[in-house]
Amino acid sequence: MAPDELQGETYDADVSTDMSTDVAKLRSLTALLRRAWALSPVRYLMVGGCLFLIDLGVFMVLTEVGVPIPVAQVVARATGGLVGFVGHKYVTFRSAGQTSRGPAQMVLYAVLFAANLTLSAFVISGAITLCMGFRVPGKILGESVMVCMTFLGNRFIFRSEADGSATQEEPP
Repeated sequence: MAPDELQGETYDADVSTDMSTDVAKLRSLTALLRRAWALSPVRYLMVGGCLFLIDLGVFMVLTEVGVPIPVAQVVARATGGLVGFVGHKYVTFRSAGQTSRGPAQMVLYAVLFAANLTLSAFVISGAITLCMGFRVPGKILGESVMVCMTFLGNRFIFRSEADGSATQEEPP
């Protein structure tokens, strides 16, 4: 064989080895993401992140057009809350099959939502004040405080009917 042909074969073997290594890394990453997604706190943060973007968008639009911060916060939170019930029930805590608890879950979620709505208006206003009037950092700070409280409340609301624990986690 000519030297060029040998180099070509070596190159093909290197590419094949690199590709199999990349495939193995991709499989490991996929397995890691599946294990992470099986945990309700991870799903809660993902759903909550989407809800936060909805909330923040509504909040920013309303405050930009001159709506007072507490009113804008209540409207933004209400918008996120409507979407949040569905997201947390069906994605975060996967309690879709618990139809007998649906009405009770809605009532409990509404109570938790009302408490958070009231408290968040004060927390967000205070956080914005602490952040010298900067709305986005203040909103992020205030929401960070609310996230932990709300997760625990939602975990109780969407617990499994069978054993009273928070929904079934997927095996890794």
